Amino acid sequence: MVSNDEPVEQQVVWQEKKTQIEMAVQHLSAEQQKMIDLFYFKGHTHETIADMCDIPLGTVKSRIRLALKN
Repeated sequence: MVSNDEPVEQQVVWQEKKTQIEMAVQHLSAEQQKMIDLFYFKGHTHETIADMCDIPLGTVKSRIRLALKN
């Protein structure tokens, strides 16, 4: 989240980076997108994601790792 206390230049740079990240995430598989969203954007732990999605912990870690590689 961008703070209103930041200089306008920093807000513009952050918005550009956010747009680039969103575009990159769109190129991932649906499973990878979900893992990235839950872990990086919503702040859940690997363990919580595994429980929420009813998948093994190793699968969560593998999907996140592969998404970052892609």
